[in-house]
Amino acid sequence: MIRHGRVRRAFIGVTAQTAPIPRRFALAAGIAGATGAMLTSVEAKGPASEAGLMSHDLVFALDKNPVTGVDDLIRLLGAERIGNPVVLDVIRFGKPRRFHLLPRERSRARARASGS
Repeated sequence: MIRHGRVRRAFIGVTAQTAPIPRRFALAAGIAGATGAMLTSVEAKGPASEAGLMSHDLVFALDKNPVTGVDDLIRLLGAERIGNPVVLDVIRFGKPRRFHLLPRERSRARARASGS
């Protein structure tokens, strides 16, 4: 905050909500978590879209850190992730998939428009 005069957040271009992971999908993916962050929308030309993520993908890990919901996803996308590649593990159509993406800095205009 001192260096930039504001709190910086990494931006991947998604909105999400906490959602349950069906037990059979969790077993297939080898995860113990009962919930994850379901992507409800993916911004066109954003980092997530460019990496191939889609709406309804269910994120369960970011760089091997468990994601049990939206709060975990937000917490894990701190300033240190800006410009550094990350790996998202998701469940798509019941099968685990891995995506590599490069978070960008959240712009001030975008932050004001979303209320954050």
